[in-house]
Amino acid sequence: MTALAGGRLGAGEENWIDVRPLAAADLPSVLSLERSVYPTPWRTEHFARILDGPGGIGWVAAIRRGEIVGYAVGWVAADEAELANIAVVAERRKAGIGGRLLAVFRDAARARGARRLYLEVRASNRSARSFYEAHGFQLVGRRPAYYSRPREDALVMAVDLPGTG
Repeated sequence: MTALAGGRLGAGEENWIDVRPLAAADLPSVLSLERSVYPTPWRTEHFARILDGPGGIGWVAAIRRGEIVGYAVGWVAADEAELANIAVVAERRKAGIGGRLLAVFRDAARARGARRLYLEVRASNRSARSFYEAHGFQLVGRRPAYYSRPREDALVMAVDLPGTG
């Protein structure tokens, strides 16, 4: 378990954030968050495949009283990793939780031998694109009509993971 750098997000110990591996017991909370963020949310089986599959990586950010306020999931295959989904509850955004989840995910991918981390983001999602760019990701491609509801292109972004052997 790792604590969020800087520790507290506000007054009171209930705001301390722990980042820990995603467990099956976390899925109801993660699914609820997923539904609140994405227009085409994943179902339980999508997350279960990551948890049960080879190379799957999942992390949650939770406040001390156990409430999950963010998650990041993806996988490693050979020397590449993909960040499939990352989300933070709306009222906790811009507090460093997404950056901490991304850093922990990157470290886990690197530890499993990944040399590069990829993701897709909606072309219209300027906020997410700025977040990823601030964390070193660069545009490497486009997937036309990748998303539905609404139909739009995905931008493929990547960042190298130095220090892998």
